[in-house]
Amino acid sequence: MTLINIYALTEDKEDEIKEQFYEELQRTQDRVPKHDIIIIMGDMNAKFGKEKVFSQAIGRHTLHNISNENGEMVANYAISNGMFLISTNFQHKKIHIGMWISPDHQTINQIDHVMVSKEKMRLIHDVRSKRGYNCDSGHFLVQIKIKQKLITVNNRQTQKYKWDRQLFNQKEKIIKYQEKIQSKLQEIEEETDINQDWQNLNCTRKTIHPTYMDTGEKQFEQVNSFKYLGAMVNTDNSIEEEIKERIAAGNRAYHVHKKLFTSKLISRNVKLYNTLIRPTVKYASETWVLKENMINKLMIFERKIMRKILGPTRLDDGYWRIKTNQEINDILKGQNIIGFIKKQRLNWLGHVERMAEDNNVQKINRWKPMSKRPIGRPKKRWDDDVLEDIKSMNVRNWKNLAQNRDRWKKVVEQARTLNRL
Repeated sequence: MTLINIYALTEDKEDEIKEQFYEELQRTQDRVPKHDIIIIMGDMNAKFGKEKVFSQAIGRHTLHNISNENGEMVANYAISNGMFLISTNFQHKKIHIGMWISPDHQTINQIDHVMVSKEKMRLIHDVRSKRGYNCDSGHFLVQIKIKQKLITVNNRQTQKYKWDRQLFNQKEKIIKYQEKIQSKLQEIEEETDINQDWQNLNCTRKTIHPTYMDTGEKQFEQVNSFKYLGAMVNTDNSIEEEIKERIAAGNRAYHVHKKLFTSKLISRNVKLYNTLIRPTVKYASETWVLKENMINKLMIFERKIMRKILGPTRLDDGYWRIKTNQEINDILKGQNIIGFIKKQRLNWLGHVERMAEDNNVQKINRWKPMSKRPIGRPKKRWDDDVLEDIKSMNVRNWKNLAQNRDRWKKVVEQARTLNRL
């Protein structure tokens, strides 16, 4: 069993420094023998919410509702390594889930966590904080209960008994054997009564009554979000959850092909990433509206995967260091995932512009709602985001260009070559 104790960076640190920290943690974990049980624990400065995106790495019993940036980075790290935040998997009172209290003695956060591989989750039976002990710190003592079976090796050879099958040829032995089995079964039936045991159980079940929309012929359940053709659709019309889902899918894809990426028989280059990882992340990205925080998350994900595929850089003095952001950008030749998504959106824009007027996609694209918009700054629309890219390329009279497929294709290819986005 290998225990890795970490102290993660706080939320206000630069993203490049955080990437270096988790890259160093990855290198430390890769040096652990494969047969060892790896438990990563410590102050991760990460808040985990109840988002469905990270449900395969985070349990239901968390103190927070929304994950912060550190929480998303730790969750993606766990997904890419097939691990689980076991500290969020046990139900306790809120005072026993909180791990740190602020200096004002009012705010309690759950930022100390325990992470273990999914295959070894059964070894940890409980994780909770112990508030009674004075550690002279804002952090509470965290108690972890681990039950590991020790294998006892017995060098003495025990005598093995074999069934004498010839005795079954004697009718008297067969009858006697059947009588003993029948008597044993009767004793079991007398001792246990299933119906009585079921009545003795005090089970409480929380029933949730979903709401339905009746159209006359069919009933449709009303939900806040659902997945359609592999993409998330929600009531807020927000693309952030979809992007988080695609990043998590990219981490799962890396974990599945991890042996391929670390194999010495295959050369490590950008083609592996472009073939196996990027298509998973960019699925249905033609309809995305990219905000600055989402662009930052996508870039962090791409740099992390590229560092894992390409490995560290060897210095002249024999030491190794991780590749910087500029080095990764030079290897990609400036064609990062953001530029690729924006170019794909331009391609889709030309396709929509060439559609007939009676096409449903064209109707939805040109439709304008008649109701009043809510108070506050309006959300950025897909058209506005794509038109900003066209202005940055100095493309004029783009609607006429889009009508000609070949001319519009040259515009998209020009954007790929010049990398102006």
